[in-house]
Amino acid sequence: MIQLKPLIYLFFGTSLVLLIYMLIFLLIKNIKREKYKRWTKICNNIINNTVYSDDLNVKHHHKSIENLLLIKTFRKLLTKKIRSATVSFSGNSNNSLRKLYLKLRLDKYVIENLNTNNWHVKARAIQEIGIMKLENMYDKVYKNTNHRNELVRAEAQITIIKLVGFKGLKFLDSVTQPISEWYQMILLRELSHFDYDSFNGVDIWLKSKNTSVVIFALKLVDEYHLFELYKEVELCIEHPDEKVRQQTIRSITKIFNTTTANLFTSIFENETFNNQLEIAKALQKIGTEDDIPFLVHQLQTENIELKIILTRTIAQINPNNFETICSELDPDTYPMNLIILQIKEEITI
Repeated sequence: MIQLKPLIYLFFGTSLVLLIYMLIFLLIKNIKREKYKRWTKICNNIINNTVYSDDLNVKHHHKSIENLLLIKTFRKLLTKKIRSATVSFSGNSNNSLRKLYLKLRLDKYVIENLNTNNWHVKARAIQEIGIMKLENMYDKVYKNTNHRNELVRAEAQITIIKLVGFKGLKFLDSVTQPISEWYQMILLRELSHFDYDSFNGVDIWLKSKNTSVVIFALKLVDEYHLFELYKEVELCIEHPDEKVRQQTIRSITKIFNTTTANLFTSIFENETFNNQLEIAKALQKIGTEDDIPFLVHQLQTENIELKIILTRTIAQINPNNFETICSELDPDTYPMNLIILQIKEEITI
């Protein structure tokens, strides 16, 4: 017969141990939570006083938290708070926060993180260097602009721009790893924070073996209207990569001359469908009445999307005479009858 007493003792004993464990766990968690709240309050007070007071407070803060800075968790919290505040503020407040960061020697720890093999920690350290404008670490960051890890090299490229502006683009001379479209957008955004004067190298980047570098160089031509590079950009229209040719169509439209429309019509039939759409859209901006016969001819395509874009392009080029041109476009036949009706409504609006 099974003895019940030992099982009951075992059950209650186990339950008691689990209860004690849970109570200890909750107690420790509560202590940590209270400590975090206290540290957060200290950090917020330091940052608020730094932003709204003079530099004398920097020395005061250093003395009051000297021992706390030895604790890694507190140091990481304070660094995170300063970094976040630096992004939010500008001018004198931004400078005061940077002085506080340097006075507390937090840059010493960013160097340690930069030298780690942990790519996530390394990327965050590089980002911190850019936010805190640690120009003396330029060379250390630059070495990572072609890092095998995408996040590390992206943060390095962005930080280089943050530190020196347009001069930082020299990493494009040697980068072999791809630059994603997303990070190209971020690089352009960072460049927008600097006053554009002039910069060299775009003509070289347009010939790069790295297609992402070529695309980014074309975007620079587009963004800064580098008319003097028209011939170099025109050569990219024969690039073997479809996306490069697509960006070339967009960029050359921004710096077009009297021969650009003819260039587009000459390559149209041999281009991919997506690039044909780009050309049709580009001609809405730079096309002339001389291009209308070509556009009407291309309406023989079976693709409805392309038919709509081509018809819209004709209307954009000559809205006043669109009614007359419509007589040549099979206005009573599907789908042209619906397309023409739609474009007419757009013209009216």
